[in-house]
Amino acid sequence: MNNDRKSIAQQVKEILIQRIGSGELRPGDRVVEAKLAEEVQASSIPVREAIRELVAIGVLEFAPRRGAWVREVSLEEVIESLEVRAELDRLAASRAAVKLRGRCGKLRATVRRIVAAAKKRDFVAFQEHNQVFHRSIVEAAENRALLRVWGSLAFDVHTRVIMD
Repeated sequence: MNNDRKSIAQQVKEILIQRIGSGELRPGDRVVEAKLAEEVQASSIPVREAIRELVAIGVLEFAPRRGAWVREVSLEEVIESLEVRAELDRLAASRAAVKLRGRCGKLRATVRRIVAAAKKRDFVAFQEHNQVFHRSIVEAAENRALLRVWGSLAFDVHTRVIMD
């Protein structure tokens, strides 16, 4: 991933999502704008923008004078998101099949990592490799709307599984 091409707001957004996905930030944890701005050596404007975007997609919650914090994802939300993602994965697979024909080496390697993580009962690694596998197929479908919608459900699916 080349951060030179990404805006500071996008970099901050990815940092926060990674920290939530890894469990470093847990439901209820506050996201401190000033601390993040200092960490990425940027003004508070792109940090605020990243927080607004994460609030908009349901990753964070926000209240005036309280700031932002990591949203709790219910089991019901995870189930609903998995149902939608299953349909999106089916669409992605049908669109990507021709494009991936004969070029599945990376997918096979990712499947080996998924299986190895499962055998070790390393659920964090399992989930990370599983996300890479599915996202690779969605990206191969070359449909920006599909990728955007699929990605918007990643938080609900990914974080609850990791947290539990």
